[in-house]
Amino acid sequence: MAQLVGNQIEAIKAQNNLRRLAAAVFVVTGAVLAIVVSPTVGLVFAFLSVCAVALLPESARRRILGESNFALYDEQGQPRIVMVVTEDGPSISLLDESGTPRVQLGARDGMALMYATSEEGASAGLFSSGRGTGVAVEQAGGRVSAIAGSAEGPGLSVTKSGEAGETHVTLGRVAVRNEDRLAYVKVSSDSAEVGVGDNEAGAHAQLDIDASDASVSLTLGSGPSSIMTQANREQSVIVAHKDGIYRTARLEAVDIDPRGDRRSPTL
Repeated sequence: MAQLVGNQIEAIKAQNNLRRLAAAVFVVTGAVLAIVVSPTVGLVFAFLSVCAVALLPESARRRILGESNFALYDEQGQPRIVMVVTEDGPSISLLDESGTPRVQLGARDGMALMYATSEEGASAGLFSSGRGTGVAVEQAGGRVSAIAGSAEGPGLSVTKSGEAGETHVTLGRVAVRNEDRLAYVKVSSDSAEVGVGDNEAGAHAQLDIDASDASVSLTLGSGPSSIMTQANREQSVIVAHKDGIYRTARLEAVDIDPRGDRRSPTL
């Protein structure tokens, strides 16, 4: 939004400069015609020029006048308060002496937000949209953001990144990432998933369980990978591959009696 406000300010200045230049050209041209041709021709040209400026397209005229009137400048000619209404929605920005937006309030693209930025570049804000209402925080030299609340119900999402790595926490899912290593737990109303991975070594392990089936997946670099699944307690399948060769073994169901004895599967 800071870049957007800066662009709008430059557009306002360019439009005002263009209007001043057009008015000066009209005055000089009228004076030249009045001297060279005749005073009558000069007066007629001046009258037609005033009419042309007054009959600007209403939308463009309203945009120029509206944006100009909503920009307040300090004694040094720097914009300090900018209020803009566009097709996306209205916004208000408070700028410091250097022209950097420090406080912003807006309603655009289906979202209402209030944002504040410090001199060091750290910022924090409140926002509300169709996805929920929450708090966003951003720090210089890294990024820390937090979101509380969602359209579906209470929620929490935290993101942290910087030199130490990256951490994500969301509703129903907890993930910890450090450089190329990741471990996560994901829980929903009908399933649970646990996984670990090392992208540098190419090793990954994942366990996924839901109401009707379960699966285990193991991968180690360029070596063999294996996947074991069991659906509806009827069958299990193991798929292993190495160097592009796939091998599949289908197992009979593994039954567990009330005493906890396990009957070994057969190939």
